Amino acid sequence: MTPVLLTVAGTGALLRVSTRTVRRLIADRQLVAHRIGRLIRVDAARVTHLLTTTVMVAAVEADTCPPRN
Repeated sequence: MTPVLLTVAGTGALLRVSTRTVRRLIADRQLVAHRIGRLIRVDAARVTHLLTTTVMVAAVEADTCPPRN
């Protein structure tokens, strides 16, 4: 099956972050990107995975953190 690839700008719009942040996530290897000629494309499945794990971690942290005074 052919992977669905997103542009850096499209990934940023989906994550609601800047293109600079998307490039930082790629550099930190939190997102998988493919270079096609001069173009950079991000694997949509990895974006979904990043969103899922980030939401799950935030939920766990919210349940385990003591209440703030």
